[in-house]
Amino acid sequence: MKTLDREHVRSVVNTIFSQLLHTTSIDVINSWGISKMYATQIVKSVNGEDFTMAALVMQVNGFQFQGKIYIALDEGSDYYRIYGEKDGTTKGYHHDIAFDELGDVLDSMIETGGMTKEEYQAKVKEFVCSVSIDFLK
Repeated sequence: MKTLDREHVRSVVNTIFSQLLHTTSIDVINSWGISKMYATQIVKSVNGEDFTMAALVMQVNGFQFQGKIYIALDEGSDYYRIYGEKDGTTKGYHHDIAFDELGDVLDSMIETGGMTKEEYQAKVKEFVCSVSIDFLK
């Protein structure tokens, strides 16, 4: 396994995070229930070959997905790859994502799952009401 230089990983992950923040509303990012975020390197099979990539890891708790999300920059193509992991198993995978699509793909994977805006707002309202009721008990 190829090991990436620590500074290189940090630099790539800073780019991932910066592009995510500049293309995605903070309200959307906050809706993902991020409890942990860190930089790492991952090894994934790309076209039959093991490929080492720097990745931003987020522990999320959304409506559609709860677990770890790995956002990796495929430096060869300059596109992103996103992997969802739950209980040690890859549960979702998206590739060839441009920087300006990153937030929308993540939001669909973690939170909205293809719901219409109205369906999503109804689900949020239902969730807030259930939390409020539990809080008042």
